[in-house]
Amino acid sequence: VNNPFMLDFMSLQKDFSTYELAHTLSCISNEVGGDLVSTTVWRGARLLDVLAKGGLKPGVSEIVFAAADGYSDSIPMSWINAQPESLIVFGMNGEPLPTAHGFPCRVIVPGLYGMKQPKWLTRITAINHHYDGYWEVRGWDQQAIMVTESRIDTPQGGANVALPSYLAGIAWAGVRWISLVEVSYD
Repeated sequence: VNNPFMLDFMSLQKDFSTYELAHTLSCISNEVGGDLVSTTVWRGARLLDVLAKGGLKPGVSEIVFAAADGYSDSIPMSWINAQPESLIVFGMNGEPLPTAHGFPCRVIVPGLYGMKQPKWLTRITAINHHYDGYWEVRGWDQQAIMVTESRIDTPQGGANVALPSYLAGIAWAGVRWISLVEVSYD
């Protein structure tokens, strides 16, 4: 970057406009029907605004995020540019970000699994080469792009139901939209 800078928690909230984003976040290891997925209204500063303050030099290809627990991962700059609603988050559902979700701040970038969105953020670094994060060096997916998934919550698995009945659940697809969910009772 042209202008490296330090950004404390209060300045993140005071020096940048605040935005909200309703976004579904899922763990890449969420099993079929698993509960490692939720939709939340996230609140924070736009990632692109924070990066712009540093003045990215030509040739930046990835942004590396480091966390207080030693975790790190990177996101291609092309993906960040395509998702301008990406945030450095400090709030969740109208409340301060809970510790379990990354207080004081974390990254939220639509369309990627949680492994690409570190919690307890401590450093952001712009680089001009590929960076293998914590899970990539262990053989996990390099891109971690969310696939289309769904879950039936009601009725519970194994339950006997009389037809006609109802189903309830959720479906998500990263940055793609869900327009229709079809169900067959057979």
